[in-house]
Amino acid sequence: MWEEFLTKSKTHIAKEYVRGFSNSRALDQQKSTTQECGPRNTKAAMRWRMLRKFLLSKQYRNTELEASSATRCISSFGLIERKAVEPPKARDGHIIASHYQWMQFSLKKYTSGSHKQFSKNSRELISIEVRVKTDTTMKDLEIADKDKVDNTGNVCMWPSEEILAYHCIHKLGAEFFNGKRVLEIGCGIGVAGLMIAKAFPSITEIVLTDGNVSVVENLRYNIAHLVQNGDLLDDKITCSQLLWQNNAQLEMLGTFDVILAADCLFFEEYHNDLVTLLKKSADGRQLSVVMFNPKRGKSLENFISKFQLQSPQASVFIDEKYDDNIFNTHLRYETENALYSKDNHYPLLLEIKF
Repeated sequence: MWEEFLTKSKTHIAKEYVRGFSNSRALDQQKSTTQECGPRNTKAAMRWRMLRKFLLSKQYRNTELEASSATRCISSFGLIERKAVEPPKARDGHIIASHYQWMQFSLKKYTSGSHKQFSKNSRELISIEVRVKTDTTMKDLEIADKDKVDNTGNVCMWPSEEILAYHCIHKLGAEFFNGKRVLEIGCGIGVAGLMIAKAFPSITEIVLTDGNVSVVENLRYNIAHLVQNGDLLDDKITCSQLLWQNNAQLEMLGTFDVILAADCLFFEEYHNDLVTLLKKSADGRQLSVVMFNPKRGKSLENFISKFQLQSPQASVFIDEKYDDNIFNTHLRYETENALYSKDNHYPLLLEIKF
């Protein structure tokens, strides 16, 4: 029974792991490996070597936090700079919690010339320091398996989340969020939501949610730290577990004006739950939904079809070229990075209005 659990858990993580190879720095590693291995270094061979190394390890190491690592769990469009920093408690001489690394995430200043209007925060550098897991333990896998939820948001920031933060702060701006109650679903380590809360203190409240209990526990810790540090206002942000199929949890959270999501359409078996969640959240009220997701085969298309069947009154807008800088980076990755796949790695903007 335990062996069966291990196999299922590894298979689940492996699927997630294989999809995250679009970091631009992987290109440099790929070039050096090609010189050493010659023709054996095909794209498939590279992926399987990385996957084999992962499956043989006792713990999945968050390689985003290891500058010298050959593989990364996260891709990036260069919008948010990240670096390891000294833990706050270490500065006071206290013991540091194991399995964690403190990271500084800094959203770059707005530079695109294709949009004449931008938020007042566009020329400011939004920066936060948070605690991120460096290891996924068997306990984490057990928790994720129990609730049948994703665990990858526990250890890294995906490119869709990076783009969501950039888009909300630099494109939508303070006017969009002023006086609004906002829900982020599947928020993972919560970089987007935390940055939005810091950038727009005029927001009524932002609620960060994830189906993974261990993710929510770390979110709660980071929110408390940022509030204590003066980065966030205590009454403007909170976090909670939210399983999309759990109506009681959703009702307890109340109503919202805006729902945000990044890369939440990967598992098609949860599409119907998400469609129902959006319908219940609207419930005859005005609601704006902003999502970023790669196509991933028919996944995005199938979700839109299911949603439109159940909510024909809502308007749906999808945009591939929502920002010149991001689109140009995508084009560069296509030509320079053999591991990059537009279908799997380039997030499209999906907007829904009720």
